[in-house]
Amino acid sequence: MKRSDLAVYAGLAAGGYLLYKWLASGASLFANTLASPIASAWVGLTAPGAPVPQGSIIFPDGSSIPAANVSMTWIGNALTFAYNGRNWQLQPHDANGNYPAILYIGA
Repeated sequence: MKRSDLAVYAGLAAGGYLLYKWLASGASLFANTLASPIASAWVGLTAPGAPVPQGSIIFPDGSSIPAANVSMTWIGNALTFAYNGRNWQLQPHDANGNYPAILYIGA
């Protein structure tokens, strides 16, 4: 085999690989563009609503309210609610079943 033949075969192999990568990335981009809205719609239809915790919500100043008195919403991974003009985030409950609340800063 001549060196020129080897160079031609190497060039064809490199070109074929680059063509494969280009086609694969284009198909992936198309699939992601199509799949993302479908997945978002599916999650929106099947995701459960915000839970209604039992027990009390304890504020940093020591005051408390029944957890059932506020409407909870999910913001990302944070369970939040509005109370007295501020947005609060629930923390995991303590041993007594009470939920400490902290000011929600946002993402």
